[in-house]
Amino acid sequence: MRSEDGINGVNFEFRFGPPKFLRTPSPIELLLLYSAQQLSIVPFSASSLHENNMEAPPPLPNNTLYLNNLSDKLKRKRLQDSLRAVFKQFGDIIDILCWPKSLSRKGQAWVIFRETSSAIKALTSMQGFPFYDKPMRIQFARADSDLLAKQKGTFVPRPKKKPLDKVKKVKPVAAPIIVGGELRPAPINPESIPDNQPPHNILFVTNLPQEGGEEFLSQMFQQYQGFREVRMVPSRPDIAFVEYENEMFASMAKDGLQGFKVTPTQKIKVVFAKK
Repeated sequence: MRSEDGINGVNFEFRFGPPKFLRTPSPIELLLLYSAQQLSIVPFSASSLHENNMEAPPPLPNNTLYLNNLSDKLKRKRLQDSLRAVFKQFGDIIDILCWPKSLSRKGQAWVIFRETSSAIKALTSMQGFPFYDKPMRIQFARADSDLLAKQKGTFVPRPKKKPLDKVKKVKPVAAPIIVGGELRPAPINPESIPDNQPPHNILFVTNLPQEGGEEFLSQMFQQYQGFREVRMVPSRPDIAFVEYENEMFASMAKDGLQGFKVTPTQKIKVVFAKK
């Protein structure tokens, strides 16, 4: 039987039914099921801390799931409709966020449920699910989306950006490039950036894609606890500063995202900013 909201012409209501529970599990039982599953699942952004070489804890269960390893051949609406068809069996979905047109955002999505119990059921049931012939990797997001935080009444506006004259300038490692008569700084070579700076609550990120932008970086770095803000540098889309509440949180984000592939051939470099 075919359905428009199915995938590959198959209605998931029939092919992939909801998990078979003898009765509706309680929130505590769902938490126990999730905890047991973590013993065999390595979180996507797991990192180790410099101070004690211990693995960072996985995100706590919440309403939002972070998905990656998704097909990069789908348009935004089809990807959203397909994900909704797969996940609607677990509960009411508030929104599905994805940006498949951007090279640096392909293969990723955020599914926001109204209830945390729905997100737990979805994660425990759909981990590794073959979505368009690729196994989904799922974990809880490390921070509520702005939309969900506003609905919960917990939304706190991000602090205003500091004046750019207070951000330490980065010296280019190559001569400026003249494009169409306009003088533009040359891209920074990530290999030339020293990574032996002392711990700092501000990270310096290089080798970013031209089309990334502040929104993309915020989604990436706010998965880690203590995130405050992203500060872009005018005329330099390849670099940015990311601030956390303290050095420990910044260290976790640095380790977790060091070498992260924003495109199939481009890895970002994350170091502590100079104090």
